[in-house]
Amino acid sequence: ESLSKKQGDGAHLQGQSQPMRTIAVLGGGIGGLAASYYLCKSPRVTKVLVLESSSRFGGWLWSTRRSDGAVFEHGPRGIRPAGAVGRNTLNMVDDLGLGGEILPVTYSHVASKNRYLYVNRQLHRMPSGLSGVLRTVPPFSRPLLLSVAMEILVKKGKEEDESIHSFVSRRLGKELADIAVDSLCRGVFAGDCRKLSVRSCFPLFYNAEQRRGSLVLGMLLGSGPTPVVPAGPLAQRSVQESWAQWSLSRGVESIPESITEYLQQSERVQLHKETAVKQINPSASGWKIHLEDGVLSADHIISALPAKGKWNMILSEKSLSSALPSSCQPLIQQLQDISTVTVAVVNLEYEGSVLPVMSDSSLLAIRPTHSCVIRELHDDLRQLGCIAEQSCVSRVNRRGLSTQPWGEPVLRLMEEEETRRGSSQTAVCLSESPEPSYTGWSSVRVFDVDAVLDVGHDLAYRGEGYRLIVIQACHCGRFGDGDDRGGLQAGGDRCLLERGAEDVRQHLGELGFGHLVPSSEDRGLLGVVYDSVPFPQHNRPNGQTTRLTEAVTEDQLLARATEAVRCQLGVTTAPSWSRVALQRDCIPQYHQGHFRRVESMRSFIRKNNLTLSLIGSSYDGVSVNDVIFSGRTAVDELLGTGV
Repeated sequence: ESLSKKQGDGAHLQGQSQPMRTIAVLGGGIGGLAASYYLCKSPRVTKVLVLESSSRFGGWLWSTRRSDGAVFEHGPRGIRPAGAVGRNTLNMVDDLGLGGEILPVTYSHVASKNRYLYVNRQLHRMPSGLSGVLRTVPPFSRPLLLSVAMEILVKKGKEEDESIHSFVSRRLGKELADIAVDSLCRGVFAGDCRKLSVRSCFPLFYNAEQRRGSLVLGMLLGSGPTPVVPAGPLAQRSVQESWAQWSLSRGVESIPESITEYLQQSERVQLHKETAVKQINPSASGWKIHLEDGVLSADHIISALPAKGKWNMILSEKSLSSALPSSCQPLIQQLQDISTVTVAVVNLEYEGSVLPVMSDSSLLAIRPTHSCVIRELHDDLRQLGCIAEQSCVSRVNRRGLSTQPWGEPVLRLMEEEETRRGSSQTAVCLSESPEPSYTGWSSVRVFDVDAVLDVGHDLAYRGEGYRLIVIQACHCGRFGDGDDRGGLQAGGDRCLLERGAEDVRQHLGELGFGHLVPSSEDRGLLGVVYDSVPFPQHNRPNGQTTRLTEAVTEDQLLARATEAVRCQLGVTTAPSWSRVALQRDCIPQYHQGHFRRVESMRSFIRKNNLTLSLIGSSYDGVSVNDVIFSGRTAVDELLGTGV
């Protein structure tokens, strides 16, 4: 039976004695599903038709769940909880009953602290923390603090829009724009920061300058009003626990799957896959929607279709610009001016722990630290699944070496010694292999180290079969005091300690979220995400593996991706599993003047009394949170009430 016959003749205008509103949602990605979800919460909506051209709902939220328990994302992976749009998504996720599946990543997690740039054929950790702001950190030529301090003195721009590169160059310097911002825009938008609009892509930055005259002052004092979204229980928890991002145990596709299940339980919703919209035409009652097998009627259309796209014979995809009638030519032209990019997402899995692997040094030295830091390291190691039952702790001091099982007894012992002596000088070695020998402080070394983790306190360990060295020198005065209270001896030890952590960073690398690649380095590769670091729960349960995801813009995708891993991360083994997903026209490009185009489109719709709402990533933001919130906003404006 054709879909047009299934619908019947239930579409009536609002305002009749018994108003019945039929809303057609074009597109079953996360934007269209979110709009349908909010429509279902209003008793004023009698029928919702969701029309999706492909064989699945969810759009770019697409997860592969292997039978062995591993999960791979072919689109977005981590969702940020911050701001009104972040709270809105968490409220919806909570309402859908997904709170128990949340995988939070806190700001203290290594994936939040450590992010990298691949510049001059080397990985460089982005500056973070106070020390990162105060000192010069490669690949930059001066401390970030100088750029930030001088930014306050820069005059406000006079243009109504500006490229991101021009904006950042003017306010923070060309070097930051060429390297950091270029990489960021490639990672977020897969686009060129010299073309992308700062007003549309980073409205927070634009508004900060316009309202406060400075990015710094705008961040400190606020840059204007934001939507009011009360925080539900899950959003409140995200603040209390300091989440930086989150995912779900079965992947982010659980969100559209749960919305679909929610909609299927409503008698007012009809969900239709493999239903391509050929044409839409205004009518006396609203719209006529032409399909392959008939015509539907609707009072209002919420379009979550891409503004512009290419006809795909396999997926029967259609864009809004190609579905509108010729009478809407001004709107069609504005829609066609929004370009898109195609991105290949390459998922790779390697046996064992291959991150990081830049082992060109046999010496590892760590700056002084305290037992409270050791406790934090213990939590990080446990979180990352790096602590084995046979692991032990060796405490090395002038009285010799003692070994105990790793855990709370050792932590308490260290704290007791600090309290008793007021200062201590202890090397702690966590090892799953025979202990190295120590003949004196100047020979505290670790050999065959092949991975290092910086947890914010200059600590380190190696991955599989790791060893950890921590040299402790609690408030014993300046390095090199060399007194009987346990201060370190002057000379080689002092130099070793002061330079050790930086040498580790430069020579061995550290775990983190991933790295971005500026266009000057490699125009084809956008970046690599170290998926196993933020979300180790998505690794297969049996056997250690490393999951990576690359975003590539060129042909020869799999070969190109594995070559990038070899060159940029030093991984010489072939992946044990791989998958390439070519996401066509997946990210709209908000070029300069985008906000004017969107204003012009919505002005045309109002002037011509078209019962049409535009939602999705083509208009008001490309993130998952933005797209979901656009669906809520459209429903709120349509019904004139809060959702």
